[in-house]
Amino acid sequence: MSPPALRLPARPDRGRCDAFLAQLEEMPRAWWLAVGARALAAGAAGATDAARVRAAGALAAVLGRERLAVDAWLLRDAVETAAQLAACDDPAPPRTRRRPSAPCTDAQRRALAAARAAAEQAALAHLARPWLARADFVALLAPFLAPVRGAAGA
Repeated sequence: MSPPALRLPARPDRGRCDAFLAQLEEMPRAWWLAVGARALAAGAAGATDAARVRAAGALAAVLGRERLAVDAWLLRDAVETAAQLAACDDPAPPRTRRRPSAPCTDAQRRALAAARAAAEQAALAHLARPWLARADFVALLAPFLAPVRGAAGA
């Protein structure tokens, strides 16, 4: 009689997180604006937003159950840092800014905030992928799955 197969515990997918964060850091502001516009449009549509709300609840449950609070905090911080690279300058920007940019309109600021929130959810979904249902994972990544027209290399 052979011994039963070992079941290894699922582990957070930090490699996926690192790859996703590396991509975020390289994206130009036009890309972030397009992602934000898509996230805002999905929220206005209602149905897509409902799926993302359910998925966000499942994600929060996984993060708590699997004790990933510190990992989640670090990921959120890394996403905020990546988003800051594409952010708009204040009217009087500090001279130490690595990539100076023009001020944004209010609509652009809303789009950038929506993109950052969507990026946080997507990064956390990558972390929690082993425990999330496929539908929840896809819903959390939805703003990043459709191609961004006109933003590549902008």
